[in-house]
Amino acid sequence: NTLSVTIRQDYPIGIPNGFSNCANIFVSSTFLTTLGNTWVCPLVQTLEASGTYDLKMGQSTASPMTLSFYANVYPTGNYSVVVRSHTDNTYYANVVSLTNSWNRYFVSIPACTIGSWPTGTDGGIEVCLFGLAFGSVRANVASTANWTASPGYPVVGLQNVVNWASTPNAFLQVTGVQLELGAISTPFELRMLSETVRLCQRYFEANPQTQYSSALPSGRIASVPYVVAKRNNANVSVYIDSANLSANTNISQFTYYTGNSTTGTLAVNSYIPSTYGFSFNFTQPGNNFNTLACEADFVWKADAEIY
Repeated sequence: NTLSVTIRQDYPIGIPNGFSNCANIFVSSTFLTTLGNTWVCPLVQTLEASGTYDLKMGQSTASPMTLSFYANVYPTGNYSVVVRSHTDNTYYANVVSLTNSWNRYFVSIPACTIGSWPTGTDGGIEVCLFGLAFGSVRANVASTANWTASPGYPVVGLQNVVNWASTPNAFLQVTGVQLELGAISTPFELRMLSETVRLCQRYFEANPQTQYSSALPSGRIASVPYVVAKRNNANVSVYIDSANLSANTNISQFTYYTGNSTTGTLAVNSYIPSTYGFSFNFTQPGNNFNTLACEADFVWKADAEIY
């Protein structure tokens, strides 16, 4: 039988503990039998890779962490919680006993001094909630008290936990998920969406609409400000248009206009980055009004991840 679930943003059933919305997973058609080895994981949250830097994942100086969340489930019982590396599948897996009422739950996670954890632009840490593991080949996928080295496959769920996938009308509601450094959980930070976007833009910002900037006779454009100051000097790339930005083609090229409105394409020689904006240098195509590049048109992205 095929498992069919609906996953949506919904109003919490019962007392929402201050949250107006939650992730709601509802089982409309259940697994009756499973063949071979099957994994089911309804909720996988990928954390930005710079989080592995802040949490010191895989380092000898790593500290304990705390995962907290609010949940309301049916059926009740033990559910799996897995935190793993997106790179080599090094993982920590444990269970938490959930009830059919809204409560805040805490999972104490020991310091992670092993594994490979990316710190670039890819997702670094994956938090897998309420996953199931079926089959016998992966019998080692059980609760652990410590971090376990890469098993060669992506651990997303545990065996011997509540089999919600075979329970008619089962539902899993969760909200307020938070992974933080230290052995003590702090209150969940409720933020406006606009504030969340601005915090994300500290790491990455892109402008797919054409940016117009004055081109100076010296062969430099007027500085382009960021919407939000970056955590460090961002790596900037400009492109001719949004199609090139999406396809990652014609990197470091822009369209220019001369004083008499003739146009062409020029290459960026070097970028001048800062935490507040950027500029770039280019070679002027001429030396008079009719041939000097007076305006530069381009789209751009600024990546301020920690490398």
